[in-house]
Amino acid sequence: MKTTLYFIILVTSFPSFAKLFAKKSLGYFELQLQGETYAISAVKTSRLKTIEAVGMVPRGAAVLTPAGALKNQGIQHIIHVAPGAMTETGKNFNPTLKGLRTSILNALELSTKKGLPCLAVPFIGGGIFLHAFKMTKEDLARDILRTFQKLSSLQKIVFVTWGQEDTEVFKKVMAELRPGDRFSLAPGSSTDHKTHKCETIVNAANMEVRFGGGISGVIGNATEMSEAIDAGTRELIQKYYLQK
Repeated sequence: MKTTLYFIILVTSFPSFAKLFAKKSLGYFELQLQGETYAISAVKTSRLKTIEAVGMVPRGAAVLTPAGALKNQGIQHIIHVAPGAMTETGKNFNPTLKGLRTSILNALELSTKKGLPCLAVPFIGGGIFLHAFKMTKEDLARDILRTFQKLSSLQKIVFVTWGQEDTEVFKKVMAELRPGDRFSLAPGSSTDHKTHKCETIVNAANMEVRFGGGISGVIGNATEMSEAIDAGTRELIQKYYLQK
């Protein structure tokens, strides 16, 4: 009876057994593949067996990859942020606002690590993940901007909005928060270097770190090597988990 009682106390004292056995993720891991740099930043994330087993990055991580054909116009890198998963559900996979904020942190960590002064940022989570955050678009845009304000020391952050609705949302939020000269708004496509003039663009991705639909699909198509980048990312993730 005493053993059973102790077990019950243990179960009810912790929100998740996964947290008991989670390892702190490695902060940074880099891999060179065919002369191109692939890198993961996973600061303030947890390394869980359930995530590792399906070959995904920790929720809140960010991954740097080459930009393929986009280099021809001046876009050198893509940073993929991972606030949640697309193909798996559950408490370790569902998109969360914390995951979004942490993925922004890790995108900035990658930028700092690689000496990238400018980021072109889409409306992260403003599409298919919006319902998971249980927020209005305006509240989400406000949270994203505040997170960048709090965490970023980069010279330039350009929010690239696609469509009139998202543009008006960011206009309103930026007028309200007045983030300063380092922040600007550029309606259009993040795959058009002339729109934002940044050498690095952010892809609103997922824990699988694969090009999908929407803006992610547009970016993938523009690279003209989306399958090769996806394959390189899979190798990066596999070798990341081999690190101790």
